Amino acid sequence: MPAGITLLSAATLAEGDRSLPCEARYALDIEKTVSESVERCVARFMSQDCVEVDRIAFKTRSRKTVNIRQYILTMDVGRDYLNWTQSITTTGTARLNEVLEALELPSRRYLHRIRRVKVSYRP
Repeated sequence: MPAGITLLSAATLAEGDRSLPCEARYALDIEKTVSESVERCVARFMSQDCVEVDRIAFKTRSRKTVNIRQYILTMDVGRDYLNWTQSITTTGTARLNEVLEALELPSRRYLHRIRRVKVSYRP
């Protein structure tokens, strides 16, 4: 295994079975200079029932409006970090760039810095 990766658990699946993710936790290191702004954006984001974004489908290039707030379970921001947990359903989830843009963090600047730190699977 590559350095820095720790395997926490493993499970045997029956042939033909698959294990579907239900939650993912992400971490992002942010500059202290933007932490207050991010904290305000997180507070506003979490206080709303609906945060709609326009999503463009990769294959068809068609547009649709998606409420990404329904997928975000928790957000935690400090002086130099932003962490969040989001649900993953069979009908969808929030895309990382959509979350960043909703928090006024330009995805071109921050997307490559996001680390997936935990994935939970359905039993």
